[in-house]
Amino acid sequence: MEKAGAGNTADVTQARARMARAESEMFIVKADLDRAVMAYKRMTGTKPAALSFAEVPLEMPESLENALDRMKKIIRSC
Repeated sequence: MEKAGAGNTADVTQARARMARAESEMFIVKADLDRAVMAYKRMTGTKPAALSFAEVPLEMPESLENALDRMKKIIRSC
C-alpha cells in the first residue's frame, strides 16, 4: 500500500492498527446491544420496538427533580 504512494510503512501500519481497533470496538458494542435486547426481552417478555438514539440535552437540569420531570414528559410523549 505504501508503494502506491499512500505514505510510509509506519503510517500504513498505524492506519491498519486503528482500523483493527475500530472493528474490535464495533464488535463489542454490537455484542453489548444484543445482551441489552435479550435482557429487555427476558424482563418484559417482548422484544423492544424500534430503537432510536437518545436526545442529548443542551443544558443540565437544575436538580434531580427537574431531570425526572423532564424524563417523565419524554416518556409520556412516546
